[in-house]
Amino acid sequence: MGVSRVKVRIGELVLDGFPPADRFRIAEGMRQELARLIIEQGFGRLPGPVASAASVDAGAFPVAPGTNAGAIGKRVAQSAHRELTGGRGKR
Repeated sequence: MGVSRVKVRIGELVLDGFPPADRFRIAEGMRQELARLIIEQGFGRLPGPVASAASVDAGAFPVAPGTNAGAIGKRVAQSAHRELTGGRGKR
């Protein structure tokens, strides 16, 4: 049975080292990428409903100067997804 719709809600996103003006674009990039990863890799790998995760630490990663906010959000989502799936997500 395929997934026809995924709704991703980010309650709070804490970002250190990024301009406050980029916060909504980073969050939107993260939301879109996380939804794509969940659809692509399924729910079976996630430890229960994602909504039950109190917090997820996406860790630190290098960001090249001039990287747009959407691409940063995508990287955050990929790191968070790996954390949620116990490292089984694609890198």
